[in-house]
Amino acid sequence: SRAAWGRWQVGLTAPITLAAGQTDLTIDAGLYKPASLGNLVFCDANGNGVLDSCESGVSGVTVKLLNSTGSSVLATTTTNSAGQYSFTNLIPGVYEVQFVAPSGTSFTAQGKGYNNAIDSNPNASTGITGPITLSCGENDCTIDAGLIKTPNTAKSGDLRVKDSNHNG
Repeated sequence: SRAAWGRWQVGLTAPITLAAGQTDLTIDAGLYKPASLGNLVFCDANGNGVLDSCESGVSGVTVKLLNSTGSSVLATTTTNSAGQYSFTNLIPGVYEVQFVAPSGTSFTAQGKGYNNAIDSNPNASTGITGPITLSCGENDCTIDAGLIKTPNTAKSGDLRVKDSNHNG
């Protein structure tokens, strides 16, 4: 109930009734330090799957925080003018992140290079990362996504016909 939720937020239990001389050692409280994750969506100009020093962030990209199975969106944000994003005050646990590629772009190769802090994390087809496990108080600022411009595959052509009756 809403009242029970309110008690939980401030650390109160439901009412407990004890008889004279009775002991109840079953009332516990669990505490945790919130966790966070985030980092950058970047333009991977050379398509190598790694953030290079000459590449910049991409603003306005939608980023979704998913539950551990990727079946539910828990929060949504957008990258700032520098291409950065974050999800804060998270309960320690397992999450996935989904990036939404803007029109005209697609994701670069996943997990290239030797440094997790500068490689692209999402699957190139789905835009979804693998599971990310956060412990108490952890700040994982290595979850990046590289975008490449989608090549223009539009084709044009014509059909040549012999206009034997000359009607155009």
